[in-house]
Amino acid sequence: MFMLVFYPNLRVAIAYHHGTGAPNDEPKAIEWYKKAVAQNHIEATYDLASCYLIGQCTKPDIEEALKLMDKAAKAGYSNAQFELGTFYNEGIGSIKQDKEEAAKWFKKAASKGHIRAKEMIA
Repeated sequence: MFMLVFYPNLRVAIAYHHGTGAPNDEPKAIEWYKKAVAQNHIEATYDLASCYLIGQCTKPDIEEALKLMDKAAKAGYSNAQFELGTFYNEGIGSIKQDKEEAAKWFKKAASKGHIRAKEMIA
């Protein structure tokens, strides 16, 4: 219930995205994710970046995904830090491959307990 009170836009987005508690409606999910992002909700920023990255609920947009993932990573969201590390590790979109930058982001995520990030720096 705590999440519903303080993060209603994200909860509505997830409901439309996954069809839980609301009919599955991908355009509405994106609309609600954007509302949550506008309120600086970091988990929503990560979720929207993921949608753009793989083209879920919307057309793929790698550059928008990178911009949002960077924002969530810089705000300290460990999943986004791991993903940003992956982007640098592989070289995705406008991000050029940079193993040192990748390691920096993996270390940040690992310091917050992110299991896959720990594996990347082991």
